[in-house]
Amino acid sequence: MTALIETDGATNIYKIKEILGDRMCIKGDVPAALFTLGTPEDVYHYCTKLIKDMGTGFILASGCAVPVNAKVENVKAMIAAANGK
Repeated sequence: MTALIETDGATNIYKIKEILGDRMCIKGDVPAALFTLGTPEDVYHYCTKLIKDMGTGFILASGCAVPVNAKVENVKAMIAAANGK
């Protein structure tokens, strides 16, 4: 059986990783504010750091949902980070 926990912007994803370790897949956690107020560089840096820090068993995703007013270039930056580009 595979278990997954999905985080949101109000949850400390690093604390979850500390507690759960590699026992559960963790999904998240690009904050909505970063999609709307950040720059593509901010998003890319945040996402690549998260991927590196979380390691295997991690799924990069938005916290809850990508906001409707997200900057397209910021969404593309998250995708680029996920693809390792």
